[in-house]
Amino acid sequence: MAKAIIGVPINAKTGYILNRFLKNQEEIQKAFNGEIETVFATEDVLFAQKLKKVLKNYKINSNVITFKPNRPKDAKDRI
Repeated sequence: MAKAIIGVPINAKTGYILNRFLKNQEEIQKAFNGEIETVFATEDVLFAQKLKKVLKNYKINSNVITFKPNRPKDAKDRI
């Protein structure tokens, strides 16, 4: 059986299209002949908590992880 992981960097600014994306993930996971896990990565802990609640409304195998970026002191956010 095939296995796949889909990594999704996400934040509150890009979350506006989340419901459409999750519906698409549902369709992909249903059609895939194997196991898929969609992993959402965000640096915003509050957004991660909200995302976990939203994911309960969809039938997808998923996980939410948070991370702390390691940027140089003079780096700017590109979003």
